[in-house]
Parts: sequence; structure tokens; C-alpha cells
Amino acid sequence: MIIPDQPDDFLSSFLVQSTLHVIPFPSLFMEKRMIDPIRVAIALGFTCGLGALFLGAAAYYLGWGTEAVDMIGSVYRGYTPTPGGALIGTGWAFVDGFVGGWLFAWIYNKV
Repeated sequence: MIIPDQPDDFLSSFLVQSTLHVIPFPSLFMEKRMIDPIRVAIALGFTCGLGALFLGAAAYYLGWGTEAVDMIGSVYRGYTPTPGGALIGTGWAFVDGFVGGWLFAWIYNKV
């Protein structure tokens, strides 16, 4: 490969002749956007509830994560590795995620 002293191809001439324009980080110049606390709360509550349901179902049907269900069950009353316990844990996790998501969004909007 021969490297010429003067750029002959388009890309080399473009790189030599162009100047570098630095685009600043866009969020530094954008106005702050507010987020809806109810939507964040529902999304996080649904996600936490679904996770608790899957963990409870895996503990009951597959025997995986029974220790985790027992540990979480010490906080979520009635959450056990049974089908009924998984539904109870789903409800607790939804409420927990809902409250946590709402608080997160509310604090985010205040700051």
C-alpha cells in the first residue's frame, strides 16, 4: 500500500479539509422534563409484581429460589412458594413498586 503525500481519495481529502465540530452534551442545554408519577408508579409496580409472580412460580414448580421467596416472605406477609403465596407476593410487590415508583418520580420532579 502506497501512502501519498497529498490526499487523493475523497475520504482523505474530506478528513484533511474538514474541521471538527464538537456537539455539546444535549441534556446540558435542554429544559428539564417532568415525568408523570402515576405512570412511573404503575410501570414499576407491574414490573415488581411480575418478578414476584415469576419467582414464586419458579419456587413452586421448579424448586428454584425457595430461599429467596422465604427471605422476601419475611417482608411480604403471606409470600410463600405456593400458588396462593405467589399471588399474595405479587400483590405486595405491586404495592411496594407502586409506592416506590411514585416517590421516585415525585422526588425527581421536585429536584
